[in-house]
Amino acid sequence: MGKYRFSILVYSLLIFLIVGCEDTSDLIQPEEVDQWVKIDQSDGLPSSTIWTIYEDSNNDIWIGTFDSGISRFDGSSYQSFDISDGLADVSILSITEYQGSMIVGTYDGWAYLDGNSWYATTAADVGAGDFVVYALLSDTQGRLWMSHAGYGLWVFDNGWSFYQDNSCINCNWVNDFFEDSNGVIWSATDGGLRKHTGPNSYTLYTSANGIHGDRPTHIYEDSRGNIWIGYKDSPFVTKYDGNSFEPVFLRNDNFIDFNIEITGIVEDRNKHMWFTTLGLGAISTDGLTYMPYFTDNSEIPSDITTEVIVDSKGDLWIATFSGIFKYISP
Repeated sequence: MGKYRFSILVYSLLIFLIVGCEDTSDLIQPEEVDQWVKIDQSDGLPSSTIWTIYEDSNNDIWIGTFDSGISRFDGSSYQSFDISDGLADVSILSITEYQGSMIVGTYDGWAYLDGNSWYATTAADVGAGDFVVYALLSDTQGRLWMSHAGYGLWVFDNGWSFYQDNSCINCNWVNDFFEDSNGVIWSATDGGLRKHTGPNSYTLYTSANGIHGDRPTHIYEDSRGNIWIGYKDSPFVTKYDGNSFEPVFLRNDNFIDFNIEITGIVEDRNKHMWFTTLGLGAISTDGLTYMPYFTDNSEIPSDITTEVIVDSKGDLWIATFSGIFKYISP
């Protein structure tokens, strides 16, 4: 009980330090309730436990739940899909669009959408003990990249090829893929950050040679060409300008004894960066001030935030374990 109370005190102190050190800027204020909308199961979603969000080429928003399949929002209504529609598993961990078809990764393989039916490939189909797909990427060379947690990765390029990393065993746990504006593929893995020249050829960055955590979770490129990296195990995120890796502290103080697990990164239309975290809400910054969004200072429905995107209209979508927190851009 004493250890539990101490953890609560540390967490409360962290929130106080973040919230108490705010200053005024043009960041979106948590109390701007007229612009924030909450979306959950009562609005037509199959579940309020949201893991991932994706906007397709038709500007439809795809919402992947952790326990009830996936839903497509066309701007007016939701259409949901689950096992009865062909999904092998209802935990949607990743989403992408490949050659006009929607692809989802789940706890048991992946599936693609053809019409209104999904066609799945499971662990049994590939002869594996399990087939967890945390990350998907459709690149500009026409390839589909797919993680196979603990095993390696698959790449479809006129046929499937499987790649296992024997020089970095933990690199076989891929958390995210990203293609930068130069066409370079990056992967965030439990063994470090890989900058690829091919599916199994790369430069590996760890805390020993540049980055600021050993288990990267998310990669994003901003409009200035900076690459941002978030982690499972670090109080920092990293900004890479093409020459050096800079640690960035997501708080207005020097309290660094609390690691943050980053689950999403995006830049909004005002060039402010947003970060979602697993348990510490969402954080935005203009580079000088850091603005937190907690359940105790905003209308955000949960401090467990799992993804953030900006859609083609400039609206911000934050996925949480209690629904979606959406900012409608004025």
